[in-house]
Amino acid sequence: MRVTFVKTIGNRDRVYVRFADGREKSWPFPTYGEHLPHDCVHLIVERAFAIADGVWGHVERGGEFGKTEPLYVAEIFANAPWLRPEEGDVREYIERELAQRGHALPENVTAERVETARAQIAKATEDWRALADRGALVFEYP
Repeated sequence: MRVTFVKTIGNRDRVYVRFADGREKSWPFPTYGEHLPHDCVHLIVERAFAIADGVWGHVERGGEFGKTEPLYVAEIFANAPWLRPEEGDVREYIERELAQRGHALPENVTAERVETARAQIAKATEDWRALADRGALVFEYP
């Protein structure tokens, strides 16, 4: 599945999805200005940590965006302080938040994977900020 986030200066941004079978969908989402869209962070971390039942796994299975089943685990990963080190360690944050909901830290949440995801989010943020109006970031999922 190909996911394209389009930056629209002065208006709502938009995401376009092309499924493996050729179907396409798109929808607007609130602009985050120079900040990387939250759903783009979801895509990066869900892919990096193989979170199949997150936002993008739900979309890939044909679910409607915004009408998703509970996404506690995916939200915890997406809300981690990836680019905010002053707010604490990402791995510790994820472990603490999961424990509060009765989940254990998945074995694939290694220091190396955390750093890889952080680097991907940092790069995507830099690329997003550099986009002109109607510029796009394109990702493959999974």
